[in-house]
Order: sequence, then C-alpha cells, then structure tokens
Amino acid sequence: MLECSATGGGAEPLVDDFNDDNLFLPSNEHRVGEWYSFTDETTGCATLGVERADGSPALHFSGGGFDAWGSGFGTAFAWSDAARGLCTYDATAFSGLRFRAKGNASLRMNVASRASAFVSKGGTCPDSEGCFDQHGRNIVLSPDFQTLEVAFCSLTQVGFGVPLGNLDLTKLTNLNFLVETRGNFDVWLDDLELIPWPDGTPRACAAVCPADELPPGVQPRPTKTTLDERVTGVHLSTFAQPTKDCGPITRRYLSYIPGRLGPKSDAPVVIVLHGLGADAETMRQYITLGRFEALADRDGFVVAYGNAAPSATTIAERPNGGGFRKDPTTLAQVDDFVYLEMLIADLVARGTISGNNPIFLAGLSDGGGLAHMAALKAPTRFKGIAEIMPFPGPKVPLPLAQAGFTLQRVLVAYSESDPAMEDGYPAQLAKLGPAWAAALNLGAEAQRSPRATTLPNTVKEGTGYRGSAPSAKRTLDSRAQQLDYGSASGGPRVRVVRFDHAGHLWPVANPPDREQELKQFGFRNRDMDMSDVVWEYFRSSL
Repeated sequence: MLECSATGGGAEPLVDDFNDDNLFLPSNEHRVGEWYSFTDETTGCATLGVERADGSPALHFSGGGFDAWGSGFGTAFAWSDAARGLCTYDATAFSGLRFRAKGNASLRMNVASRASAFVSKGGTCPDSEGCFDQHGRNIVLSPDFQTLEVAFCSLTQVGFGVPLGNLDLTKLTNLNFLVETRGNFDVWLDDLELIPWPDGTPRACAAVCPADELPPGVQPRPTKTTLDERVTGVHLSTFAQPTKDCGPITRRYLSYIPGRLGPKSDAPVVIVLHGLGADAETMRQYITLGRFEALADRDGFVVAYGNAAPSATTIAERPNGGGFRKDPTTLAQVDDFVYLEMLIADLVARGTISGNNPIFLAGLSDGGGLAHMAALKAPTRFKGIAEIMPFPGPKVPLPLAQAGFTLQRVLVAYSESDPAMEDGYPAQLAKLGPAWAAALNLGAEAQRSPRATTLPNTVKEGTGYRGSAPSAKRTLDSRAQQLDYGSASGGPRVRVVRFDHAGHLWPVANPPDREQELKQFGFRNRDMDMSDVVWEYFRSSL
C-alpha cells in the first residue's frame, strides 16, 4: 500500500519550468519528483533532457525506431526517499494542468493514481498491462509552442484496461506523456503548472461529455465521408442520440442496399462494427475491403457499418473515429447498446427495411466486443453474432444458459498468440466456445467434443518480410482450426475459428501491406476472407 502522502494547497501551482536546467521538480507544495523516460524496449532510442527552445530552457524528448507501442516520459508528483517509492499526492486544490508544448507527434497525457498503480508497487490495480489504461487525454502537437489547458474532469480511460472509476484526485501518483508514433519524434514541454480553482474552493467534476474527451483541436465531421456514394453505392446516414447529461450528439453509420431490394424489405441486415479508434469508412474500405457489398448484391442482404461516437481515441486523421462504450456499469454519457437499436430504427424510418428483419452483428476487436456484450444484454434481439479478435473488456464475461438466448449462430475467431492482446487474454477467449455452447443449451456432449477441422494453409504470410517489427515476425505463416458445436443436420450453432498466431486484424486473402499495421497488429491471416466465413455462417441460419 502507498502509505506516504502529500497535499497541495493551491498557492504554488508551478510543477516545472525547467529554468534550473535539471530534471528534478522544484519543491513546491511538497511535490517531489524527477523526469524520466520509458520505452517498449524494442530496437529504438530516445533521449530526454533540458535544452533551450526559443531562448528558454524546456524539456526535450526525441528519438524513434520503436516497433511496439513506442515510448514516453513522465514524473512522479510525490516520492519518498525513505520508502524508496511512490507516494500519493492530493491535488484537489487544482482543477487541471496547463503547459506549453510543441512537436511532430501526438501525445497521450495520462494522470496516474493509486487505483492504476500495480498492487506489487503499493497500488490497488492487479499487476497487468490493463493498469496502463490510465485517466488521460489525447493531444495533437503543432510545430510551434501552444499553451494547452487540460481539466482533470475531462480525463477518461481509453477502454482497453481495468475500469478504474472516476479519477481520485486525492491519490495521484504520476504524470506521463506517451508519444503515439513509431516514427521519429521531437517533443518539447515547458511551463507546466497546476491550475488552482478560481476562488480556491474545490468543485466536484461535472459530466464528462464526448466533446471533453477529444484531443484539443480535433473536430468530428459526422456528416462528411471519404466515400463517393456514386462509385461505391454506400450511403452515409446520421441521427441524433440523446446522452445522459450532455444533450444530443450526432451519430452516423454507412449502409449499402442492393438495387434489387424494394422499400421496407424483410431482407436480413448485417451490422459491421469497427475496432478501437477506427470508423465506419476504415472498416469498409481497409479492413473488409468492401467484400460485404458484393455478398449483399448476391444474396439480397442489407449491410450497415456502425460508427462509435468520438472519444479519447479519436485522432485528427480519423476525426469521426472512436471507441464503443461496452461496459454498462460505467458512467459513460453515450449508450452504444441504444445506438444499435437507433441504427436499426433509423433504417426502418427511412423506409429501407420493414423492422421484421433478422439482424446479425459482426465486429472486429472493440467492435467484436460490442457484438458480444450486445448479445449478452439483449439475448433475444439478434439472429447471430460474429466476434472477431474480440475485446469485450479486460475480463471476458461469459454467457449464461439461464439468460434465454435465441441466437442461431455465434462465431468466435481469435489468435492464440495475438500481438495486440495482453498475455493471457487469448486463454479467456478460448472459454467462449464451450460457454456459448452451454448457453445455447447444445448438450454436454456437444460442449465437450466439438467437431475439429484443420483449415487449409494456402498462404505463407510474411514471405519475403525483411523488417524487424516484433509483431510482424511473431505472425508469420499463421494457421487455423475450426471447431463446430451443435447438430450437423441443423448446422453448428457455435463455431470457433482458432488461429495459432495470426495478427490482430480481419483475415483477408489479398490485403495490402501497410508498415504501420504490421508494426502494431502483425500479419493478418490470408488463408481465408473472414467476410465470406461470417456471411456464409450467418446465411446458413436462414
């Protein structure tokens, strides 16, 4: 337990202006710390020091060449030489942070607390990579110094780790800046200070609205799309969704309706959900490569690409991207389970479908997690779901038989060695096949003895790769096995596609190689097109 503590009174807000030309914090209001750097320990380099910028000393962090999540720098708010460890710092006298910064990268500014500190270090977070999902805000730097103010009340988690609840300002430990680039970076920081409450009286945080989570300067454009409807036939639609306290926000989705379908058709609807930080256009254009439209034309289905509301993961290059809110126990302003229902209702209101249509959900990663959680929340709503490399949350909730599921098809695809997942996470996903079989009442024998089929290994992924990215090297030449649960006569109601070491992406036969993808996610499996696998499995239930 972090037993030592310190408290700020609000009279001396300066954290560091670096005018003393060293990496130690000035001892203002019991703050004790030293600036440090950290990396993903791949073959890159980074330097941290105090140098002159525009005639004034500033903190300078530069480097590059990292192949995993990158690098960063930070400082403790309070440190005990006697205990040789972190203390907690009470910052309730302050409303946020103000600083000047410039550079050629995007940053994730995190404020860590006892709730995100490892148990082994005296915190309350069980030791895991999920503890690094700290309360923070994304920041896009510009070439010239700009002054930025970040309210503590605007800080949120990204969503990949352990839910920490609201940030406890009485028990802060660290401030850190993660450099979100794997290329060369050059970052400067100066005049960092805490912002006292205007009248010296601490206030409780108001609601954190979606706009509060956005990086400074990033402006969503929900009514704009990069797709040309005349060429693709893909249409952008929007509607207003209420939030708990922040008023309505504009939600969006893409849809494709084959020309042969008349108005108010009873055609099956497949809703496709993207991964964290992506958007509907990314899922359609780069992940599935538009394959779902060809299948929809062939079989007379409607395809809709869902889109998360902008959030902490939104970036300037994808201003409409974000992450789905999958945890119904959080205080999030946006309800993405309601969003799915509103998307379906909007298709009805526009006269596209009748409302009596079978509905299928298919998602990748974060979107696969939403498909999983939506089925748990509404056991009788969907005809089938496909969760591909899913992330429902740090702990995968299993379906229960007594929930009364009417699902006819459940497809789970995961990699036993997924470079984008925390160690041990695939072992949680491995439990989904038997759990879904039990939840769908398939019988003890079906649960114990699924039919196993080794799928053809037709492509040697990564042949000729000469790079050094660990994720890419880890996912060369992946293979898959299919496990089917349920009666052969009625078709297997639960199917698992288990890859031995595929990358964290939607399998496609001939995807383009993008270096950034390879570094972050590895080589996707190319022995199949997952769009066809999902489609045929859903279609077999009709």
